[in-house]
Amino acid sequence: MQTSLLSLAAPALRLHESYAHQLVHDLDEQQMDVCPGPGHENTPRFTLGHLCTGTAVFAKSLEEKVGIVAPHAWQLPVGYGDMFQRRGPRDRRLPERFDCVPTKEELLLQYCASHERMLDALSQATDADLEREAAWALSHHMPRQADMVQFYLLHEMMHLSQLAAWRRAMGLPAAMARMVELRI
Repeated sequence: MQTSLLSLAAPALRLHESYAHQLVHDLDEQQMDVCPGPGHENTPRFTLGHLCTGTAVFAKSLEEKVGIVAPHAWQLPVGYGDMFQRRGPRDRRLPERFDCVPTKEELLLQYCASHERMLDALSQATDADLEREAAWALSHHMPRQADMVQFYLLHEMMHLSQLAAWRRAMGLPAAMARMVELRI
């Protein structure tokens, strides 16, 4: 299972990285914080930062279950938790404005680095580790650590899809179409 999960997760995360880059490639720093209307409160800056915090949470959980004593060097940057982390599906807080925020490029670098931490943890997990029970909010649907990894991948694409909807609300062209056309 570990090998198959890793072989699924690695290309999925590379796709997520490419998609994230395309979703924001033509945005300036001001556009990163634009909210086009109700239902689109998760701005591009918030979405990318939130995905960094999500990866940190999922990777830490997996590292703890696997018993990794020397986790990957990447750690969530100071302040990201306050700006971008949410506490699960019941956390209905809307993104706040902060005076000092990471730039688009900083967020993209952190986003890609966070994936390395997750892949490192996953590469050290055994089949037995992945079969262990995962105590979390959706364990009634996805009870194992392997299921939690699957949810992590789905969580990322769910938020990237929200960013694609944000682009449509802003009248911008589709990022996935550009990826296909340019093979990037």
